[in-house]
Amino acid sequence: MWLWSLLLCVDGAVAQAPVSDGPPPDARVRPMDDAQLDEARALFENGRRLYAEGAYEPAIEAWQACYDMTERVELLFNLSNAHERLGRLSEALDLLNRYRAMATLSPEEQDQLARRATGLIIRIDEAAAELRDVGRGQRMAGTATAWGGAAAMVLGAVLGGSALAARSDVRATCLNTPDGFLCPTDGMSAVQRAERDGSWSVVALAAGSVGLVSGVVLTVRAPARRSPNVEVSWRF
Repeated sequence: MWLWSLLLCVDGAVAQAPVSDGPPPDARVRPMDDAQLDEARALFENGRRLYAEGAYEPAIEAWQACYDMTERVELLFNLSNAHERLGRLSEALDLLNRYRAMATLSPEEQDQLARRATGLIIRIDEAAAELRDVGRGQRMAGTATAWGGAAAMVLGAVLGGSALAARSDVRATCLNTPDGFLCPTDGMSAVQRAERDGSWSVVALAAGSVGLVSGVVLTVRAPARRSPNVEVSWRF
């Protein structure tokens, strides 16, 4: 039986450790016949090749299938690396901590992996803080847009009321003829006000409606306020 070799040289808390560089597991954690063992080895080697090529998603699929067959804990380490490469920091942290909890490691290796886990937590916190800042800015923009839209709608309502009042004055002072209203000279100002305020009322109400709806959508779709702290499945 050969030994699975793990390279645990981690540079600082945020370094990405190399994957396991050795043949696939011979130790049969689960009872397997020779055909199943060959399949597990092929899955492992395929995952390692894909990882080296930068095809991390297919590598995860291959290693996960190998882990499902063999339950070799070392594969959790490789899966953690692949998820980290894809920016899935929470998944990488969970897999790393599962590996730390289940593998037989020296105190030095435990210390190295603990520092790496701490680095992942820091990066997760930083990403959450950045997302929180984006959400805050989006909510502020949405609130401002909504208030602007509401103000425009109020203005549109005021102008609409002015236009209605002007039309009432036109009906009171002008004579309705088949050719249109016949108004005295002092009544022409009411006609002009009715046309002007009526047109601007429509524009203000339309713009206000768009602004109000857009502001509400921006606010609702902003990233939710939440604590950046990450709950992990395993703690040391």
